[in-house]
Amino acid sequence: MMYLEQLNEQISKGILLGDKIFCEIDIDCVLDGRDDDYFDSAWIDAHNSFKEIQFEINERKLIDIIREVSFKATYNHCRDSDLAAYVSDDFELISKALLTNFSNPFINALWECYKNHKIPFGKIKPLAGNITEVL
Repeated sequence: MMYLEQLNEQISKGILLGDKIFCEIDIDCVLDGRDDDYFDSAWIDAHNSFKEIQFEINERKLIDIIREVSFKATYNHCRDSDLAAYVSDDFELISKALLTNFSNPFINALWECYKNHKIPFGKIKPLAGNITEVL
């Protein structure tokens, strides 16, 4: 859970999801790119990887906090609830991967985009390895 606490802190302080990530964003382009068949299919596959996993109450609460702070940070910068929901959903996947030490190249690529102050969309390049290795 240490990773999730660090993630929450980085979002809350604007290190992730701060001004830099939103300064030159074309929201329509990002939303269209997230509807791309490749991206949508890869995202759904990653999401489905966690369907059978039961998270503890304290883990679920921390995931929900991260979803909330990522939603609010995104919405406060761009005033677009669709984009804020996508970002929040991404951070749920990233959080679950960190909690379970799960290896998924697509989730790793999502995380890599956010670390580099980019909202992931379109044909992002999968990144091999464990998510804790790409932190």
